[in-house]
Amino acid sequence: MTRPGATSPDPAPSPQPAAALPARPVRPPAPPRPPLHRVPSPAVIVASAGWRRLIPRAEATARRAAAAAGASATILLADDRT
Repeated sequence: MTRPGATSPDPAPSPQPAAALPARPVRPPAPPRPPLHRVPSPAVIVASAGWRRLIPRAEATARRAAAAAGASATILLADDRT
């Protein structure tokens, strides 16, 4: 029973549909950066087969070591008996 002069409570607010979120702008991919310093790959000469038996991929190891040192000269892997 309601009292005279009393107002009825507000009905529950109806949920409004969620507004669509604005589309997020898509960034284009960044262009590739040029390498800072390009040192030409040094030539590796394996004069002694013992290097290949002792170190697997001796040429690649020598190139990697030269690149770390910043060298660009020809590398000669020879034995010390000559």
